[in-house]
Amino acid sequence: MKLGILVCGLCGLASAFLGDPSVWHARAAMGPSVAVYVMGFALAAAIGAWRLAKPPMKPHHAVVALTGTLCALMYYRGAFGELAKLGPLREHSIASLLFAVGFYGGIVSALVVAFKKPTST
Repeated sequence: MKLGILVCGLCGLASAFLGDPSVWHARAAMGPSVAVYVMGFALAAAIGAWRLAKPPMKPHHAVVALTGTLCALMYYRGAFGELAKLGPLREHSIASLLFAVGFYGGIVSALVVAFKKPTST
């Protein structure tokens, strides 16, 4: 699951820079929400990499990664209904598919880690 959080964070981060027009190119019009989008996915990727290098991943680490992933909602604030209906999966651009993997996969991975029963050793 740590690897899943890392991969999903990297996919979301890549989705900001790929495509024409990309999320990054909209930064002049959208303002700080683009920076929050990029930093949120970067935070999720960093938490995944950090916990992969230094286990174990505890529930509060997963909550931080989940919060970073949910920061993408700030950029898509007007299209929450479209996100809830899995709209990015219907578009066939690479940026949209990477965003879908990063956003939906990041949420699922973080929730699994956050609510996983601790194993006793």
